Amino acid sequence: MTQVKMPVTVSFKSFTESAKDPEILITDFAKMDYPIQLHLGFRALDIFIETQERLPRPWNVEDSTALVAIANELNASDTEKSKVTYL
Repeated sequence: MTQVKMPVTVSFKSFTESAKDPEILITDFAKMDYPIQLHLGFRALDIFIETQERLPRPWNVEDSTALVAIANELNASDTEKSKVTYL
C-alpha cells in the first residue's frame, strides 16, 4: 500500500497587508501588547531609515523625537486591532 500526498494550496496576505494588520500569536499573556509594540517600533524604524538613509544616532534627542513621531503617526493610522494603547 502506498500513500499519495495530495497537493494543498496555501494562501497568505501580501507583505504590505501583513505589515499594516499583522496576525500576531500571543505567547506571553502577561505581556499581551508587547508583540504589537515591537512591530510598531520596527515599522517606525524602517520608515526612519528610508527617509533619513541612516540609523538613528544613539542618545540623539532629534532622532528619537523623529522616531517617536513616526511611531505615533503609524499608530494613529493603524486599524483598531493592531493599535497600541500606550507607547
